[in-house]
Amino acid sequence: MAQNDEAGGLGKQFWELSQEMEEEPHHYEDAAEDTDPDYTTPSGVGDDTIDGAAEDATTDDGSPRTDGSQPKRQRKDRRPNVLGTVKEEFTEVNSDGHPTAPKELVKGYSVQLGCILRSTVSINTENLRHKDRGNLPSLLFTKLHKRYKFPADFANTRLSGNKVNSVALTRMSTALSTWRSAVKRMIDKGDSYEKIKAKNPSISEDDYKEFKIKCESSATVESSQLGK
Repeated sequence: MAQNDEAGGLGKQFWELSQEMEEEPHHYEDAAEDTDPDYTTPSGVGDDTIDGAAEDATTDDGSPRTDGSQPKRQRKDRRPNVLGTVKEEFTEVNSDGHPTAPKELVKGYSVQLGCILRSTVSINTENLRHKDRGNLPSLLFTKLHKRYKFPADFANTRLSGNKVNSVALTRMSTALSTWRSAVKRMIDKGDSYEKIKAKNPSISEDDYKEFKIKCESSATVESSQLGK
């Protein structure tokens, strides 16, 4: 409740700033990490074959196959990302609000922003910048600053005047859109709730049911429009 009370003061000023930000293009050095933010690298890094693939690549006597019939390597299932529990420190931030050092933290920053987003909002949330969600950015910023320490000029949970928070909110909006699209694809394929839950632990069954209804309604509308 304390976080929600703290967030109540964003009001109209936050909404106006958000609208201005929405119109500006953003480019990120590690944008590729946002393309599939829900999962880590495959289990068993450095070995991208499935169990038993090494044996299949040989003949019965143990010698390598020479007939070109080696099976294709298959990627193992990837584990859902988790939010780090140790507070880490960024020592440099550029003029655009992007943390730039140390490099080893920069690489995983987008993934952690996605984890913060998914641990805070429902998949049914459609717009982090909506004027009726004035308390939500403050809650997200509170979690961001609990996860990372930033240089003194950015060590606060305000939106106004803090480029780190502004950029982080934009990137979380991107993560939300990517998350919703990924789950929608699974629903469209007919995946069960159990399978979706395994890859998206933060989705409750009630949220899943609500989101599925929205997806099905959207598909019906699109189909109707194509029919016309």
